[in-house]
Amino acid sequence: MKIACKQSGGFGGLTRSAELDTSTLSKSESQKVEKWAHAVLASAGGKSPKARDARTYTFTIDGEQRVFDDTTLTEEGEKLSEYLLKR
Repeated sequence: MKIACKQSGGFGGLTRSAELDTSTLSKSESQKVEKWAHAVLASAGGKSPKARDARTYTFTIDGEQRVFDDTTLTEEGEKLSEYLLKR
């Protein structure tokens, strides 16, 4: 599974991004990351118009894209973004 995450905006306007191919991970790591990715894809995503200074998270997972902001990011999306952006 190929996963990309881009975090942008927020008060400072910084942009961070990361990409990962889960085939490069151990089996247990791959299963954990893919579980979060499937949960992100199952979510509708979305951005709140009330969150102008919120960070935006754009996930591209095997070609499918979901966009969230700080107010709509799911627990799994948060785990996935933290995992990817800290690598």
